[in-house]
Amino acid sequence: MGAGVENLWEDDRLLATRPGGGHFSMELNRRCLFESVCGNNCFLLARRAPESKILTREEVVTIAEEGLACGEELLHFNAAGMEPFDKSPDEPEPVIFALLERWHAMPACRRPTTFNAITSGALLTRYVDRLREVPLSSLIVSVDDAPTSGLRSRNAGGHALAEGLRVREAGGCVRLCVNTVLTDNNEDQVLAIGRVVAEAGADQWMISPLRVSDGTRMEAAVSGDALISFGQRVDRVLRGCRSAVRVILDVPHNTVVRAAGGGARRISEWSGWCWRWPLENLEIELQAFCPQSRFLRVRWDGELLQKDELHAVGLRTSALGRYQPGSIRRVIRSWRKVGKICGCNAAPESLAAEVHGAKF
Repeated sequence: MGAGVENLWEDDRLLATRPGGGHFSMELNRRCLFESVCGNNCFLLARRAPESKILTREEVVTIAEEGLACGEELLHFNAAGMEPFDKSPDEPEPVIFALLERWHAMPACRRPTTFNAITSGALLTRYVDRLREVPLSSLIVSVDDAPTSGLRSRNAGGHALAEGLRVREAGGCVRLCVNTVLTDNNEDQVLAIGRVVAEAGADQWMISPLRVSDGTRMEAAVSGDALISFGQRVDRVLRGCRSAVRVILDVPHNTVVRAAGGGARRISEWSGWCWRWPLENLEIELQAFCPQSRFLRVRWDGELLQKDELHAVGLRTSALGRYQPGSIRRVIRSWRKVGKICGCNAAPESLAAEVHGAKF
């Protein structure tokens, strides 16, 4: 996947539950059925992260619980990879369900506002009933054109979308979002995917540039300006679909600033983890990390990554180092120095519950 900015459902009403809230993201494992198919087209593999200290299930739970305990300062908790619905043979079920149970047991005003997961969709069939018991806020599935992007298999995208829709229909998630990767030669295929995604009734579709390694970083193969130009084609195609889908373009933050024009000063004053800006005369939004993003990712080996390290290649030790008890809490509390974060007093528990639906 492109994996520039994580694709999560976010709108003004949700933001009102925790203005300026941060984003805590975890890689729950180092397993994926499509590893042999995607190879280095998967940015998680191409970044060449160490594999000698993969987190154990117990470590994942410990780290996640520390992040969840900081929920009053977090808007999102995200299970970002490698495949959150995979498990080792000795596990009774994927660890994500232990974390979802913990999140659902917390008061709405003390936990992160949302709990989300990004998946290939290959294993969702097994867990529809389980997700109905502990629903996700957003389920994000990857739908790509294999021949041009090199990601997943030819039929995997259609399966992922179908299974994601089935999970949403069963009450296993509130929102269904879709990721698609754009390369320099698959515009027509991505437009075709967009028609299917919109007609199927997905809530959100994010188009991200394929990221390729230059030896030190995973860089976007498609520029922000090229994405905006492609977005104009997307807008024309999707206006004829019977179901409206929210479209997000994953771009660099300077692209958002240029598109905002006179609104750039207002954008620069926003706090939180990302910027969003609607394209003029188009039903499309731009999304980018804030320059001082309240974002933290735990890599599969326990290293704590800030947003500038997310796409580093060959990074063995991060600036924040490997997780130690209390380190998640210290990082999240340090965000207060950048600007005020409004906690649960800014939004009653009833509002947070209403945002997610009755089960939340």
